[in-house]
Amino acid sequence: ELSRLGEEVPAIESGVAESEQELEGLRTNLDSLETQQKSARDRAAVILQKLNEDRQAYADRQARFDQIEGRRQQLADESEEIVSELSRTGSELDEARRHFAIAEDETGALERQREALLTEKEALTRKLSEARVQAQAAQDRRHEAELALQHSQASLESHRSSLSRLQAQSSRMQQRYEQLSQQLSTGEDPGVAMGDRLQILLTQRSEAEQALAEGRNRHSTIEQEIRQVQGALSECEQEVASARENLESKRLKDQELAVRLQTLEEQIAHDEYVLSHILENLPQEAEEAEWTTRSERLAQKIVNIGPVNLVAIEEFEEQAERKEYLDSQHADLIEALETLSGVIRKIDRETRDRFKSTFDSLNQGFSDFFPQLFGGGNAVLQLTEEDLLAAGVTVMARPPGKRNSTINLLSGGEKALTAVALLFALFKLNPAPFCILDEVDAPLDDRNVERYCKTLRTLSEVSQLVVITHNKITMESADILLGVTMGEPGVSSIVSVDIDEAVRLAAQ
Repeated sequence: ELSRLGEEVPAIESGVAESEQELEGLRTNLDSLETQQKSARDRAAVILQKLNEDRQAYADRQARFDQIEGRRQQLADESEEIVSELSRTGSELDEARRHFAIAEDETGALERQREALLTEKEALTRKLSEARVQAQAAQDRRHEAELALQHSQASLESHRSSLSRLQAQSSRMQQRYEQLSQQLSTGEDPGVAMGDRLQILLTQRSEAEQALAEGRNRHSTIEQEIRQVQGALSECEQEVASARENLESKRLKDQELAVRLQTLEEQIAHDEYVLSHILENLPQEAEEAEWTTRSERLAQKIVNIGPVNLVAIEEFEEQAERKEYLDSQHADLIEALETLSGVIRKIDRETRDRFKSTFDSLNQGFSDFFPQLFGGGNAVLQLTEEDLLAAGVTVMARPPGKRNSTINLLSGGEKALTAVALLFALFKLNPAPFCILDEVDAPLDDRNVERYCKTLRTLSEVSQLVVITHNKITMESADILLGVTMGEPGVSSIVSVDIDEAVRLAAQ
């Protein structure tokens, strides 16, 4: 077998040598083919570049052709517009020549109307002056009547006061007279002095009644005078009102005439300018009949056009300014909106980053405290959505010996310990000088309370913890105890115990 293999070795070596030669030839052919392929690729790239250049040149020539064609069309349109403008200019010249004859006739009529208006204005001016004089006279009469009325009213008031005093005095005398008459009728003798007094009082009463009658007559006379003065005053007021109405009417008419006169003067000045301009451009061979016909057609066209809005340009300028202002405001609002959007995006980005960092830190602390309190197991916080700012938080917990579940499936004590773990994680993330825990250990058994107290001891190294509890194990782990006791009915007192000091005293 070895000899046979020894005989086959040269043949195999010869076959290997032939195979290597063939392989070398194939490699040479492969290099040649790769060189040819590279050369073909280079030629293809050159051809493709040339093709792209030819396409670009064709596109440039096509664009240039389109530009030239557009310019040719534009020139053709401009030529048509020039021809149309020349035709329209000739028509306008014809119409202007026709308008000349009408304007010349209207100028004479307007001049005559202007003279008539001036005459009417002068007459109205004279009437206005007369009305003003009459109004002033009526005003003076009214003022005099008002003064007389005030004087009469003052006199009337004075007489009314006197009349009131006389009536009061007469009433007192009448009462006194009745008293004396009653005494006389009952047989009482008031004495001679009383009789004289009565006579004096009767005399005074008679005089008072006479004065009262005179006062009433005077009062009636004054009231009649007041009515007369009021009637005269009313007539004066009516005259003044009528004079004012006439004055205002004439003033308005005067203003109307002044406006009409100014309008006519402006129109005459404009027509004179138009006439002079038309006369300068009017050819020598113009015929009156032809231009009259053209003028009539032009006037009819003007009538068909209707009234012209003379304030359209001003309104357009105002609206243009308004649009420019609104565009500026719109641009400012867009810029402000973009700025605010950028700020909002930046705030959202920073909020997400901070929330993610805080959430990860809180999750790590929660994962650390949970096994400390439960003696094993694990717990994590999970977001309900991918959007950090809109997502809720789900608490997933797996106490020792149980499967992973949400906090809602845990028992009461497990829920309490899980909540305590989350609370401690939050407190570790952002510690405060004080932390108050109110009967957190109430639902816990002794083993869980021991782990709870051990965790409290760790947290007490960085913060001062105030724990409200009834659990003995928790009390034993505290440094200082503060208790409330009632030594007497209705009287509460606070008892403080230092545990370390109590231990030392007990040891002694």
